[in-house]
Amino acid sequence: MKAKGLLLISIVLIPMMMSAQNVKWLKKGLDAKDPKKKIEYFTKSIEKSEASDVAYFNRGSAKYDLKDYQGAISDYSKAITINPKDAVTYYFRGNVKYKIKDYQGAIDDYTKIIELNPKDAVAYINRGKAKRILHDYQGAIADYTKAIKIDPGYAFTYNNRGNTKNEIKGNQGSIADITFYISLDANNPSGYNSRGVCYTIVLKYEQAIADFNKAISIKSDYPSAYANLGYVYMQQRKTDLAVNNFNQCLKIDGKNLFANLDLAIVYYMKGNLQESKKYLGIAKSIEPRLSKGIDGITDLEKGDYYWTDKDKKNLKKMFVVLK
Repeated sequence: MKAKGLLLISIVLIPMMMSAQNVKWLKKGLDAKDPKKKIEYFTKSIEKSEASDVAYFNRGSAKYDLKDYQGAISDYSKAITINPKDAVTYYFRGNVKYKIKDYQGAIDDYTKIIELNPKDAVAYINRGKAKRILHDYQGAIADYTKAIKIDPGYAFTYNNRGNTKNEIKGNQGSIADITFYISLDANNPSGYNSRGVCYTIVLKYEQAIADFNKAISIKSDYPSAYANLGYVYMQQRKTDLAVNNFNQCLKIDGKNLFANLDLAIVYYMKGNLQESKKYLGIAKSIEPRLSKGIDGITDLEKGDYYWTDKDKKNLKKMFVVLK
């Protein structure tokens, strides 16, 4: 938001380039608090004179505040047409595209920022996040690595890179990255949670348990840490501990898909088909693709979800029994 303010000031301080009326409406828009009023004033600013990239930019931001994401993108695009060298507007448009899951569109905008300023670490980080979602893991790792080279101060980038390495190489390099992230930001629970996931994948359950408990000790209302801890206990056949942690997760986030689905698995393992069916039904209401049974699991794995072969074997049996 700081960059946006600088952009606005640079325009307002050049009134010779605008009519007095245009400056008036622009200033009213900048001073307004209500997004609807902002849109009204910035629209007048645009109508009263030659189109201003500043007015379009700020009207787009007001539309974003009202969740009119397509309207925001349209206004940002108009601002870019007027001033194609302004990296800030590409940032805002890219972030809106990311929010509406137009990840390729977001990548295109972040790439444009990098073309304008090859030393922009944040653009590489954002582009890496979008690439990871599109399963371009090598591209994401390359972007995170470039961001770290430009500015090693973004500690969470090591976490992002470690998690992405985990997607394509199992544990190779991922634990080292995340451990380094923890050394830079030891009070951030996400690092411990991420490393715990890495340890879980390579079956180092005691290290995973220690990390998930550490994350919870820092942030007691951390639902994914409880869900992950429950999952480890489920793998160890410590079903009571698994149930306790899944329930703790659901107290914080009742719509956590993994906690509900894993509870269904645990109760199935315990022979409690009534409770298993209950939690499977909740999971299906959260993620309708689960209604297709194991085919739904296959669909979900095409995205950001992952289950071990043992998990899928239990799920397949459970779907048949509880059909």
